Amino acid sequence: MGIGDEIMASGEARKHVKKNRRRVSFGDQDHSYYSEIFKYNPLIVPDAHSKEDCDWIQNYPGSRPYLDYSRSTEEKVVFKKYSPTPGDIIFSRKELYWAFYQIKQHLPFILIEPSFKGKFSSDNKNWGQENWIALGEKLKGINLIQPIHAYSRLKLSSATGIQVSTFRESCALLNFSSYFISHEGGIHHAAAALRKAGIVIFGGFISSEITGYQNHVNLDDKSSHDSPCGNLTPCPHCRQAMEKISPEEISQILLSEYYTHLKIQSYLFKVIPGSGRAMCWLKFFQNWRKRRALEKLLAH
Repeated sequence: MGIGDEIMASGEARKHVKKNRRRVSFGDQDHSYYSEIFKYNPLIVPDAHSKEDCDWIQNYPGSRPYLDYSRSTEEKVVFKKYSPTPGDIIFSRKELYWAFYQIKQHLPFILIEPSFKGKFSSDNKNWGQENWIALGEKLKGINLIQPIHAYSRLKLSSATGIQVSTFRESCALLNFSSYFISHEGGIHHAAAALRKAGIVIFGGFISSEITGYQNHVNLDDKSSHDSPCGNLTPCPHCRQAMEKISPEEISQILLSEYYTHLKIQSYLFKVIPGSGRAMCWLKFFQNWRKRRALEKLLAH
């Protein structure tokens, strides 16, 4: 559990404000929980001290809406029926400028994120370094960008690595991407918030029916009655589920679903002067429009 939960929570905030016209805080009225992913979001109160300041939503560490705490144990989590609403990520001008100057020579590109935080799920959400390396080799000729950070266990030679110091910087890079490939986790929730299509590797730990989005190609295990297992210790079932997902399968999905669009984008960036900078200004406009749309939810 982590920043992906917080992105899902921002979607819950938007639904609540749309219905009730009041800003929200996540917590139990004794403590307010705030995340860096909420920065610049006008719907979420940074620090609430009383119920009158806002409406409280009980979605925070230890109280997540898709987990059944009464049935979960130290070795296994039990999931509830849940369907996430795409969240909201609002950027500062500085964040957008920083991201653009990192990627402007690589447009268009696919953001690829082979890293994951295994603290919660042990190694059960790990597709495997060999698979990621093989996939990168199969995608040669396509611009790949990989954010490099404290949790990066693997640096793909097939990708351009860009050092990031925060998850928000990874999101800012993602915002300029054409598509993405990642494990189930923070990046795939960020991609949903930024309306990015792509491929998500679920395996057998958790199901796309719980934390997946319709505009993504979700690769999870639907053949085993044990899925989603939620095991918090190393799990043979999860390893078998991951072994069913091959680099060939993902590369074929990419080539059939997205390759033509990528080639068209590549051609346009080459023949149209200033197209990169035009994309930068488009992202500024989209970011401004998104924030204004959220503000308007409070104005009616």
